[in-house]
Amino acid sequence: MILRRKFVAIMFVMVVLSSLSGVSATIGTVDESWDSFMIQGLLDNTVGITGLHFSKTVDGLYENIMLTISKSINITSDLGVVLSGFYDNECYGGGFEIFASGVNITGLTMTGYNQAISTLGANNVGIYNSNISGNSRAISVESGNNIIISNNTVNDNEYSAIDVEYSKNVNITGNKLSDNSGNSISVDSSDNVNVMRNNVKSNLNDGIVISESNNVNVFDNVVEDNGGDGIKVDAHNSSSNVNIKSNIVKNNKAKGIKFDGVSKGSITDNVVEGNAEDGINVEYSNNVALMNLR
Repeated sequence: MILRRKFVAIMFVMVVLSSLSGVSATIGTVDESWDSFMIQGLLDNTVGITGLHFSKTVDGLYENIMLTISKSINITSDLGVVLSGFYDNECYGGGFEIFASGVNITGLTMTGYNQAISTLGANNVGIYNSNISGNSRAISVESGNNIIISNNTVNDNEYSAIDVEYSKNVNITGNKLSDNSGNSISVDSSDNVNVMRNNVKSNLNDGIVISESNNVNVFDNVVEDNGGDGIKVDAHNSSSNVNIKSNIVKNNKAKGIKFDGVSKGSITDNVVEGNAEDGINVEYSNNVALMNLR
């Protein structure tokens, strides 16, 4: 009964109503005393809620927060807030499981999760300016449309860092990815994808991997010191219009740029230096333009 009274009282006090240009927004603001059950109840039971904000009132640490996102919402936090999934010093659970369209995550720090952020069948999702590091898996997108993953730091994850599959109209831009044990950026079975201006360094496996995807642009990335290939298009004869342009690809432990089974594409204006194996390797492919090789 005490917990219930506290829950109701906090909801009444902390749900903030704001109005901008005649449009009302209901933002639920929570603090470190809230657990997953309370926050999930706020999301599910507040009619018209449009925002969830994690505030820092003590140390900023939220432990074992695991939420199912089933409605359009903007999720933000104060500077210094950390969402931790660690349980007995092991990565545990899923931080945000997103099934709704129109979800934006901005400025969060998430660590210690088995899967920090995952989306399934969700459209118009944005993940911005967040630090998703020290998890088993960081960001996973499946069967989405109009996805933006921008200006995030994604380091020290045990397996995948950014993993996109069966999706279309995806922009992965301006992220910093290092020291991940799996592939840093992986795009599989997707269409209309831009991988641009990312810094991909010192990951244990390949840097950027494109598999069985069409209409993909990999532009203006720095891909250095990774444990496998720098940029790999491993298509099995089912990728078309894959363009690799103006990247710096240096000192990777295998090939710099690899095309395998691409039916149409281009490799243009890249700086490719100091890779352990071939700088540029193209095999089992056709209609691939090689221009301004450096």
